[in-house]
Order: sequence, then C-alpha cells, then structure tokens
Amino acid sequence: MATYTYLNLDQWSDKIWKRADDVIGNALGKVITRSQTPKAKGGRMPVLDGFLRKSLQSSLNGQGGLTGAASHIAVTSAMKATDNAAFGWTMGYAMRQNYGFIGTDSAGRTYNQSGNHFLEYGTEQWQRYVNQQADRARGMA
Repeated sequence: MATYTYLNLDQWSDKIWKRADDVIGNALGKVITRSQTPKAKGGRMPVLDGFLRKSLQSSLNGQGGLTGAASHIAVTSAMKATDNAAFGWTMGYAMRQNYGFIGTDSAGRTYNQSGNHFLEYGTEQWQRYVNQQADRARGMA
C-alpha cells in the first residue's frame, strides 16, 4: 500500500478523484441501463417497436446530446464526478408511458393508462449502485 505525504499529496488527490469519477459514472450507467431494461427481460420499459428506448438522449454539461438506446454509455464513461449529466426520452409518449395518463389529450384521444415507472425502476437502485461501486473502488490498488 502506498504511503502518502505532503510531498505527494497531488498523487493521492488524483487517485481519489479518479475513483470518485469511476463510482459516479458506473453507478449512473447502471441506473440508466436498468431504466432501459425491456419488460420482456424483467424490466419496466415497454417495448413494442423500440422507438421509446432509442429515443434516450444523453448529454454531459449541457453540451449537445447523443441519442440512442446505448447513448448513456458514452456519457457515463466520459463524465467526471463533478459533471452534470442529463438523460431523458424524447418520444412524445414517454411521459405517458412512464407516469401513466387518464383523460383526454390535446389531440382528443382518451387514455386510461397505468404508468410503467421505468425511470423510477432505475433510480430506486441509485444508492445500492453507488455502494457497490464504492466497495469496488476501495479494493482498487
């Protein structure tokens, strides 16, 4: 095990930040992956034609955005612990699929649809994923 002193404090700090980056990026990647898991594979994401999954938009620090079912991988692997990452589904029916909707929409269509809560399905595991990744980081040399 390395011994750190005032003379090599920068090395220690760099190592800690690298681990923090890994913990946050990996945990967030697991959240989005879980949210994107189709019902047919045990998740809550409804998949008929795949358009909802493919409409995932991922961005880092407000810079542009990547779109696609796996777009979060590029963002979470590039991000630092202090970055701002944003993820969302851009299909017009994404909110209705996630939260559900009872009533008539602006186009005159009537719905009585329960929510699938695929976003919450991923985010409810946030703390567990952080803990797992922190345990993994503690074991790194």
